Amino acid sequence: TGVNALGNTFHVDLCRKSRHDKDVVVAEPYDEIAVKRAINARIKDPDVRVLKAVKVGMDFHARYSAVKRTYFYKIAFGYVRPMSLFHQSSAWFVDHELDVQAMHEAARYLVGVHDFSTFRAAGCQALTPVKRLDVLQVQEQE
Repeated sequence: TGVNALGNTFHVDLCRKSRHDKDVVVAEPYDEIAVKRAINARIKDPDVRVLKAVKVGMDFHARYSAVKRTYFYKIAFGYVRPMSLFHQSSAWFVDHELDVQAMHEAARYLVGVHDFSTFRAAGCQALTPVKRLDVLQVQEQE
């Protein structure tokens, strides 16, 4: 925990077939609202929802066409009482104080272009371990 999916994009390739003849492809595609409703009706987890469906070109791929990604990590620290129910599944809990200023200063060294080979999984499919980190912010919130 500590990282959560917010605003993710996915794609699905659909081919609309005639109800009467399964070998016939219907020219008009499903409309976006119908696709969104159909997917949401079948998602079992009430915390996961499709908010918008958009028709894209056949060359679009949610993973490989992405031009950037944004990650948010939450660390709850120093709490002596149980963590809020709103944060229990979305934050990493550390039971001691953290030096937020030192973390902020250290973050500066990660911004830029770096080789992240050390952090790759054995089966990583990325073409290169070299990545560009544009922004890294450490913020303390009450």
